[in-house]
Amino acid sequence: GEGETPEDVNIVFTFKVDVDKYTTIDGEKVDLTGANFTLYKEVADAETEGAKTGAAIKAELAAQNAAIKAEALKDDAYYEIAAEVKVDADGDTFSFEGVDDGNYVLVETTIPEGYNAWNAEEFTISAEHDIEAAQPQLTQLTGGDLLTGYVNTGILHGEIENKSGIELPETGGIGTTIFYIVGGLLAVAAVVLLITKKRMNSAE
Repeated sequence: GEGETPEDVNIVFTFKVDVDKYTTIDGEKVDLTGANFTLYKEVADAETEGAKTGAAIKAELAAQNAAIKAEALKDDAYYEIAAEVKVDADGDTFSFEGVDDGNYVLVETTIPEGYNAWNAEEFTISAEHDIEAAQPQLTQLTGGDLLTGYVNTGILHGEIENKSGIELPETGGIGTTIFYIVGGLLAVAAVVLLITKKRMNSAE
């Protein structure tokens, strides 16, 4: 018999990352301007054109601004997807378009004046599709703990907060170590002072 074979339909699914930027004032979320973000995607190795190791990127960011928190970048290789994406004029949203499945790290590379840097986070975009359908459809979209995926729009949405004020040192960080050293020295000084005072009292 005669007939036609249906053509295969190949659809490349890419997604949009859409993030609200805010701070908290008197218990209320308030839009916050002045932040820029850079998105890095993990790649197979540092030989990939344009890729760098996590250590190299962290060194560059530290030279740019020592306050940037980029510890989420591991020793793997990363490719810079988009650099210094700004929060929009309304001060509440920034976006990355055309991202696909994979592991990413989002870093706040410009910090709003008067605020502490946001801790960079790693997240994984994972998608599932109905591959048996004549017109393949997106059936599941996730973005780890940072982002929520919406199948009907192909958008991953999240929120990022900047906090003001003095930060306590992180557990295990250099700030904690300094406190331990200072505390130990003060304890030793107190013991020496106590012993010296007792000897002076005995001599009298």
